[in-house]
Amino acid sequence: MLSIAVFDFDWSLIEEDSDYWTIYGLSPKVWQEVREKRLDWQWTDLMDYALCKIQEEGFTKQDIANHLKTIPFSIEMRNVLLDLKQRNVPVILMSDANTFYIETILQAYGVRDCITEIITNPSYIDAQDRLRVRRHILTTDKQHQCQNPCSLNICKGQELDQLMQRYEAQGLTLAKIAYTGDGKNDFCPATRLRPSDTFFLRQEKSLHKYLDRLPEEKARIQSQLVYWLKPETVWDSMPKYFSL
Repeated sequence: MLSIAVFDFDWSLIEEDSDYWTIYGLSPKVWQEVREKRLDWQWTDLMDYALCKIQEEGFTKQDIANHLKTIPFSIEMRNVLLDLKQRNVPVILMSDANTFYIETILQAYGVRDCITEIITNPSYIDAQDRLRVRRHILTTDKQHQCQNPCSLNICKGQELDQLMQRYEAQGLTLAKIAYTGDGKNDFCPATRLRPSDTFFLRQEKSLHKYLDRLPEEKARIQSQLVYWLKPETVWDSMPKYFSL
């Protein structure tokens, strides 16, 4: 028997949106352009464009990394990760950010070794030595066709299905899944959770508001729900959940 913990990254594990923190923090001008284009562009494509623009302004990959290292990451959530590592609970991140942002932040705060797997949009260095990002599901790939409010480039529900199948293929039965999220793209994986699982839902964010508007959608979530506003609640509740 094995238990796992799955986390969204922005506003779930960390206390900010890493796209906003990076682009606005380095160039409010480019972020304004993002705001103007956001309804017409797919988000990951727009973030790739924004990264190229801030590098055109003279910011380097190291400048981006240095700025990311200052993003708010609460001691409580870091304690959660350290506790899970001590319990030998695999921790999987499912995020619409990108590998460079996530890896940089985790390493800066000394918790990279607490993470088992990262499922997100890949970053890369192009022929012009620019930091770039591309979709987790490319436009040339088979699309996920999910009817839930998922992003075009990632369906976290399907990712969770595949994750569970990989563990089952190894002969491992998942006793508990703790899922922590805040955004509407965390709804789809929440519908995959079982009564023995727990969804740690952040209050006052887009998914909380979505479920308040649509109680019939909330009824599709069969797991236990732990509502939290501050990371202290997760630090208080998650170790107890895995201790039962």
